Amino acid sequence: MLYANGTGVEKDLKKAKELYEKACKAGDGIGCSNLGFLYVYAQGVDQNLTKATKLYEQACIYGYEKGCNNYAMLAEGKGAKEDVEKAREIFTKSCKNGLKEACENLEILGKH
Repeated sequence: MLYANGTGVEKDLKKAKELYEKACKAGDGIGCSNLGFLYVYAQGVDQNLTKATKLYEQACIYGYEKGCNNYAMLAEGKGAKEDVEKAREIFTKSCKNGLKEACENLEILGKH
């Protein structure tokens, strides 16, 4: 995140992407999630919601609950392909694992 944000170093999104890719390939859920963020918000890469969804899914598989929440947000229809039931399933899992944001998103999803 230091290179992505320019915290203590010069901002370098290319370097951030390389490091996130390396971390993700090594099984780090945070790295996968951060890489997904770059693709959602076109930070140093072309926006690619399909790729971001896959990266968030991988972060979730690696056990990073915020990655699960982000994956569910995209699955809910804010991303590549809408799958509300998948979003509900993921929000429920993350909520049960203690991620307050997922519980809130599950509540919002239930109102629609």
